[in-house]
Amino acid sequence: MSFFKSRHLPVDDEAGEWVENTGMMIFRLFGLNYLKAKPIIYPDMIFSGMEYKGREADVDFLVFQISHIMDIHAGSIRIEYTSGEAHEKVLNNFSFAPTSFSGTAGTYNEEAEGFQVVYKISLKRTLLKRPAHLIAVIIHELSHLKLEGERRIYETDEELTDLLSVFFGLGIFSANAVMPVTSSDGLSKLGYLTPSLYGYALALWVLYKDADDKKIIPFLTSTVKDVFKKSVRYIRDNDYKYWTSFNDSGNFKRLRIVNPFE
Repeated sequence: MSFFKSRHLPVDDEAGEWVENTGMMIFRLFGLNYLKAKPIIYPDMIFSGMEYKGREADVDFLVFQISHIMDIHAGSIRIEYTSGEAHEKVLNNFSFAPTSFSGTAGTYNEEAEGFQVVYKISLKRTLLKRPAHLIAVIIHELSHLKLEGERRIYETDEELTDLLSVFFGLGIFSANAVMPVTSSDGLSKLGYLTPSLYGYALALWVLYKDADDKKIIPFLTSTVKDVFKKSVRYIRDNDYKYWTSFNDSGNFKRLRIVNPFE
């Protein structure tokens, strides 16, 4: 054990407060006990029962797996694929536009089919060659379904949508996908949150639900891992209290949520 306590969070105060306050918003939207019962999901759990070969059938399997984790009826989801030069250009700007089917790595939309609503997810076909990034995009679009499709929120909030993955136990995949990847197809990084914010959010959630923080470390990329470990140390060294005023009835001290990304 170190004789020197960690005295500073590895994220700035505003960003740290955003993670904590938005976490409480997520508790209110879904219920704390419901989320705490969700296990941390590791790569071998996602790929259990399959050998990924980059086929559309593999994507269907991943969508089914992730939908099950997020308590979504996979039969209501339709997958479409897009490709093209315009798509490539916008991908380099790391866009996830939630309603447009052009120029993005992934999009979410709702359409009526007869008397039922169908949730359509459009994926850039290049993602099939990059399963780690593919999974992160699927998680992001299904998070839109959980928030907007289930009418928990009525205005798109991309940062909230990204953060939701952490509380559904899927944060490893979203966090790692933020890291740049050199590739011939123009795929570099995806998402709205920084690796540092993910590292901090993962540390808060893993410790809050009494999960094994050491088990998650080997699965994190270097930047996320560094912030995760520093955050865990700070929280433990300083007996840092967070989310203490929340209870599962939805009552908690209402805090002003300032979005540091705006």
